[in-house]
Amino acid sequence: MERTNHIELKHFSYEHMDTLKTFELPEEQVQFTSLPTYYKEVAEGQYRIVILYRTEPVGFFLMHSTDRVKEYSDNPQAMLLTALSINQAKH
Repeated sequence: MERTNHIELKHFSYEHMDTLKTFELPEEQVQFTSLPTYYKEVAEGQYRIVILYRTEPVGFFLMHSTDRVKEYSDNPQAMLLTALSINQAKH
């Protein structure tokens, strides 16, 4: 496997939307996550994060700093990661 140092995490930008629309999930993962296009709008305390390989979006997740975090941690600095998807269309 090739090692890479070209992975970046970026806040969502509409420049990524065309690629995010092409994301596919394997059928067995659909019940556990959502595609990035489901999160066109987010609530306060939610942050859309795009995983880039070089400059191409290859993944997406949602970070929460909402009250939902309290279901999992009493750490006031904790955040919750949900909706992780890695584009299966490229495999």
